[in-house]
Amino acid sequence: YSIRNFPISNISFSEIKNFKGLENEVILLIDFPKQENATPMESKVLHYVAMTRARSLLCVFWSVPKIEK
Repeated sequence: YSIRNFPISNISFSEIKNFKGLENEVILLIDFPKQENATPMESKVLHYVAMTRARSLLCVFWSVPKIEK
């Protein structure tokens, strides 16, 4: 699909945990979350779920705090 012709009805938004067991051609993972209250194993499982939902393309975007000089 071209971005201009992408059918809006095919775009899903959700938290990572809600995509468990589901797949899509393209996944955009935005602001990959740091799990404050999660154990290291829970965090690994969530990251695994997030990164294995895409059939064709996975794009991960995150922000980096600005470092003051």
